[in-house]
Amino acid sequence: MNGMTRRDLLRAGLCGLGIGAMETFRAPSIFGRAAEALAAQAAHNGRILVVLELSGGNDGLNTVVPYGDDAYYRHRPTIGVPAAEVRKIDNHFGFNPGMVGFERLFKAGKMAIVHGCGYDNPSFSHFTSMAYWQTAAPNSGSEYGWVGRVADSIAPDAPRNFLVNIDSRQSLAVRSRTHVPVVFDDPNKFMRESFYEERDVFAQPPDSGQVQNTSRGYL
Repeated sequence: MNGMTRRDLLRAGLCGLGIGAMETFRAPSIFGRAAEALAAQAAHNGRILVVLELSGGNDGLNTVVPYGDDAYYRHRPTIGVPAAEVRKIDNHFGFNPGMVGFERLFKAGKMAIVHGCGYDNPSFSHFTSMAYWQTAAPNSGSEYGWVGRVADSIAPDAPRNFLVNIDSRQSLAVRSRTHVPVVFDDPNKFMRESFYEERDVFAQPPDSGQVQNTSRGYL
């Protein structure tokens, strides 16, 4: 990953886009393709990609605060974060005062901020927007997520447990053509439930004499 330059990133994002595709080009597609290229470059270096998806109504303008823009305070006279309290990034933007850890990561060069994420002609549908976000392919109808496509690209032999989705249900983001993600929302619960399910199977083994399969006699 360390060898990827800005030019490589842009080249990776545009790779494979013909003239027709460029006419309907959307920024999220660039990010999706670039993410796949970056992940492919680091496929065998032992690094693990961790994606934290925060579902909910995050207030972006009070997270990364445009304190240098008068319009921010004009439209947010009561809920705007005072400029004196902002953890300044530059003379225009700053972090929310509670984001001490993010500020530390940013100053260490371990975090980046992408402003103005969205798509043209938004439908204002929560579900449509989530599908676009998780596939990184707006208006494509793709049934596979961007994480799943990355996995297909860098590990086509589909090793076991390559994708792990910690949630109560599988996210579209990890849906893959070849991989079967491990999905659970509580590691301890996952282990216990598996144990008890297996224990119940062996607690009352069937009578091997009732079937022709002699292997069942070993249960």
